[in-house]
This record gives sequence, C-alpha cells and structure tokens, in this order.
Amino acid sequence: MIRTPLRAIGAALVLAALLLASCSTSGSDDAKDTTTTAADDTTTTAGDDEVTTTEADDGGDADAQARAETVDLTVSDFPDGWEASEADDSESGALNDCSDTFSDDSNELAVFRDDNFDLGDLDAGDGSRMSVETKVFESEDAASAEIAPFADPDVLACIDEGLKSQFGGVSGDVQIDGEFTADDYPATTADEAIAASAQYAITADGTSTNLIVAVLLLRTGDLASQVLIFSVGDGLEFSDLEGPVTRVEELQAAA
Repeated sequence: MIRTPLRAIGAALVLAALLLASCSTSGSDDAKDTTTTAADDTTTTAGDDEVTTTEADDGGDADAQARAETVDLTVSDFPDGWEASEADDSESGALNDCSDTFSDDSNELAVFRDDNFDLGDLDAGDGSRMSVETKVFESEDAASAEIAPFADPDVLACIDEGLKSQFGGVSGDVQIDGEFTADDYPATTADEAIAASAQYAITADGTSTNLIVAVLLLRTGDLASQVLIFSVGDGLEFSDLEGPVTRVEELQAAA
C-alpha cells in the first residue's frame, strides 16, 4: 500500500508514541496488564538511628499493583467523541540512551498501562491520542528520580532528535520545524509535576501538517504517572483533556 505523506506522518506519530512510552516502560507488559516486583523491608543501622528501607525482590507486590491499577481512566472521563482502545504492548528502547533512568526499573514495584483514548484517526493523519502509565516505586525519592529526566534540557534535546528522526522517515524530503522543550504546568494537587511539549510543523512532498507531542509527569508520594498526548492535524482542543488530567491527579491522591 502506498501511503500519502499525511497518512505516513500519522503512522510515524503512532510509532513516536511508542518511543516516548518506552521512556517509562522498562518493566511493563501487555496493555491493561501489569508488572509487579515484591518488596521486602530491611533495616540498616546508620549511627544510632535505625533506617527502614524497601527493597524490590522477585515475586509480586499485590498492594503496590492494586494501587497502580486504581489510576485507571475510562472513556466516560473524556468529552463525547473520544473512544478507548487497547494500548499497544510493543516496546522500544530507541530513546534509552537519552537517560539511564529510561532503562532502569530496579526501583519499580508495580506498573499499570491504561487504555489509549483516541479522537479521530491518528494513523490516517487526523486525530489525537492520550494515554497514561502509572508506576509505584520503592520510595518517594525513587518516584521523583523517575520523572526528573524530563526537566533536563539535554534529555529533552535528545528526545527531540529521536522524534524528528522518526518523523523524517516518512518521506525522502521532509522539513521539520519545532522543538521539544520544557513546558509550564498549571497548579496541581500532585506533589510534583513536570511537563514538556512540542508543536512540530512538518512539510513532506508539498503537504504540511501540525503535530503536537506533549508529556506530563505527575507524582504523588511514591506513585508516578506519565501522561502522553499526541495529535496530528488541527483537531485537538487541549481544554478537552483538562478533565481527564485532573482525574489522574484525583486517582493518584486516592491511591
């Protein structure tokens, strides 16, 4: 099948979604399926103080998994027109070189990847997608360290290069304008929020389109969620996603 440039760009954006998802899925399995590692409490002595830490071990941490799975959006959290579909369980390590954190799951206790939520047809070059993945970590510090790379300009520049490389493969002659950079995020009930986004203008074979890539990392205690938003064309209204993102914050707080 011969793809039009616009359809090919849409397909490339779907693949780019997998690249970014891999930044936080080093240990995850199938969509709506889960990964757990057991946690054992150990006590170490530092001076006169006893310090209790949690260490991941093989097996399963049912409590951590149950908490991760409570951050579970449904299509009713979205405006009319959005549909749920099973998330792709494919993984890619293409961006692992951007940060050691992307390939290190040693501090993870549980992972839950929610459905994709789509508006329009992303693969056809006219649609939007939001997806959420949630992890429970051994500690708040470990959770904070997981999301920290998205505040590092060098990491963002590396991700930008990886995304542009993906988009550049849609045609022999592609012009890509735009940059993946840190973004402001409004007041949140989460303990920590880090955002990065890009609006790319892509021209291929005389056809131009807009691509939006946005990543939001939300941390509440030892639990962190990665919200990915992708859109090709001009159909996305970010106000449509304020409710679902707020719902993620609420579910985190209750977990």
